[in-house]
Amino acid sequence: MTDLDTRPMSVNISAYGGDTLTILVMIPETALPVPSEFRAQLRISKESDAVAAEFVVIVGAVVGGKVPVSLVLASATTSMLVGGAAKVRVPLDERARTYALVQRWSGVWDMQSSSAGGGDPVTTHVQGTLDLDLDVTRH
Repeated sequence: MTDLDTRPMSVNISAYGGDTLTILVMIPETALPVPSEFRAQLRISKESDAVAAEFVVIVGAVVGGKVPVSLVLASATTSMLVGGAAKVRVPLDERARTYALVQRWSGVWDMQSSSAGGGDPVTTHVQGTLDLDLDVTRH
């Protein structure tokens, strides 16, 4: 029996809230309709109806048959997400059973492409979790 798994690649990200977050995704040119639209969103969970934030999507020129797609969350956005987050217990030393309280936003993200206007074909290229920790130096 042959298996076929069309789910998107998983990329789990840990980053600093308050920093600009840029993710570069390279997509084979042949996998995209012409013209294409891209969207990338964050939510608390896959089941959540509320969008926590949207990435700014920057599509570059084709390089070696691949389309570079940059997903950017501005520093103000990552800061806002962490600023409203609850504190979570993070182990410092499991043997000593010591923990720190860390302000962290946790959620899920993905990026889709579609034909211009949002029609078929719709393809989710990458998905994963995102953890943002409170930073120390702030502007």
